[in-house]
Amino acid sequence: MMNPPRLDRSRARGAALIVVLVMLLLASLLLLSGTRRNWLNDKLVATESDQQRAFAAAEALLRDAELDIQGMLADGSACPASATSDVCRTRSNGMGLFPREDDDFDLLQGLVSAQSTRCIAGLCVPQDINALQTALSTDQGLKDHEAVGATYGRFTGARAGDTGNPLLDNAAPSGWYWIEVFRYSTAALIQTGTQGLVAPEPAQPYIYRINAVAYGLRAGTRVHLRSVFIPRPAL
Repeated sequence: MMNPPRLDRSRARGAALIVVLVMLLLASLLLLSGTRRNWLNDKLVATESDQQRAFAAAEALLRDAELDIQGMLADGSACPASATSDVCRTRSNGMGLFPREDDDFDLLQGLVSAQSTRCIAGLCVPQDINALQTALSTDQGLKDHEAVGATYGRFTGARAGDTGNPLLDNAAPSGWYWIEVFRYSTAALIQTGTQGLVAPEPAQPYIYRINAVAYGLRAGTRVHLRSVFIPRPAL
């Protein structure tokens, strides 16, 4: 009578160990996959949040620039005619004035002509309709124009703290605006895409194009918005 084969316990333990190791490996891969997925989701959320923050800052800069053009403070009141501080543009602070007649426009052109950017304190008279847009589309062009841009509240007294947006902090600005001044004409009207908008007062035939740029807190986040503004004629 033959004896039954003996069970090789060491071989069985070896096989079980391999199974356990494979299961541990699979569990580790699943854990790493889940961790990476969570990391990517967090990164996407952070990037989207930073983009939205920069977009909100650029929109706030556009609104601030409109107040600047109208000579108004952030609280809706008019800049005092005798203003001597940097808040509000005056003839004495050398920050340029928005033209009210041809002589003013000529003076502004003379003031910015000494600048390679043809801008001063966020007020620009470009040599052609696309000059500033082209310059702001490059990293070097943006860097060159930051020094001649206007920061949030610079001429309206608006406080960045009221917006809750750290990108608008003047102590460490991450956003600027530039206002281009053009004579109101058929050519300028067509090229700036303002058909249908109300015409300016005949005595002040100028239209304004605002460029606002805001950098996010994360590297690579940048928003550039542009709008055309024509002050409504006084009723």
